[in-house]
Amino acid sequence: NVCVTGQSFGTDSILDYLTIKYLPNGDTAWTRRYNGPNNGDDNAAAMALDNSGNVFVTGSSSGPIGDDYTTIKYYPNGDTAWMLRYNGPGNGNDWAQAIAVDNSGQVFVTGLSWDPGSGIDYLTIKYSPIYEVDESFSPRSTPALKFDIFPTPAKNYCTIRFAQPVANSTIRIYNAAG
Repeated sequence: NVCVTGQSFGTDSILDYLTIKYLPNGDTAWTRRYNGPNNGDDNAAAMALDNSGNVFVTGSSSGPIGDDYTTIKYYPNGDTAWMLRYNGPGNGNDWAQAIAVDNSGQVFVTGLSWDPGSGIDYLTIKYSPIYEVDESFSPRSTPALKFDIFPTPAKNYCTIRFAQPVANSTIRIYNAAG
């Protein structure tokens, strides 16, 4: 299989990420576009694959105030596993330029970030593996909820994304000490 990424004009004449996976015979396995939430230019800059065939794409995507690092993980079948945006401390332009994935699933993204105090700096982010959790215990015998928690380990914040709508639920998060 061959995977490529870059940018391509969407139907609205705005640049989007474009990622394509080709089969060994040259046929297209899948095509994925990413148009960021600001509907501005999105420029894919780099791609990496892990040993499981997952595809990781990074670049810059227009945010409310400048560009943000935007990194996407696609499963081998083309489904989106996750998408993470990073807006640097200067709240200005952040341009991801390279990505690597190690054997334990840690993702490294590096590029440039605007800092009002020092100008343009190098910025490297290490994302720990993002685990999917399938919660199978339910005291009311309702169907299990599938959700993602990232980043893991969380420091000052985490994001919890549910695969289906959730109503009247309680979430408790504990640290290692309980």
